[in-house]
Amino acid sequence: SKNNIVDSNTVDPLSGNNLKPDTTMSKTIEADPMDKLNSVLYKTAIESIPLLTQENYSMWRSRVINLLDLLKIKDVVLTAERQLTSSEELILRTVLAAKIDATVHSNVINHTNKEDGMLIWKSINDYFASTQSANRARVWNNFSLLAYDDSDVNGFITRTRAAIEKMHER
Repeated sequence: SKNNIVDSNTVDPLSGNNLKPDTTMSKTIEADPMDKLNSVLYKTAIESIPLLTQENYSMWRSRVINLLDLLKIKDVVLTAERQLTSSEELILRTVLAAKIDATVHSNVINHTNKEDGMLIWKSINDYFASTQSANRARVWNNFSLLAYDDSDVNGFITRTRAAIEKMHER
């Protein structure tokens, strides 16, 4: 553990006061191990979130939700049961804006929501997880057109699972 020593037992020779205090005022400051762990977890969670593109919404959403859970704002963001504090909203908005590809950005962030993380979150979900028939048809077509290759069974299974997951998104 790295300790920083802060010593307030100093004498100013220019002040003319050369009386030394009779007690030593030193303090050891130790960083809380949980704070260090949380910093590492936050950094890892943020770095694991890919840029949101047209193809990776499901994985992106899952990783963003993991981060929101770490930040203890997942339920608030998913249910809108209360307003976020200004610092929570800033964190949400910053992460969302930083983790969106430019092509997606223009479709989900605009002048009406650019300063509201909750509205950006809603816009992203509305854009990607639309229940409109055109979106359902696109997801179904992607699923039904998966090509099977005898030499890549694991890849086929992975693509099938991803397609099924997209079908269950709301």
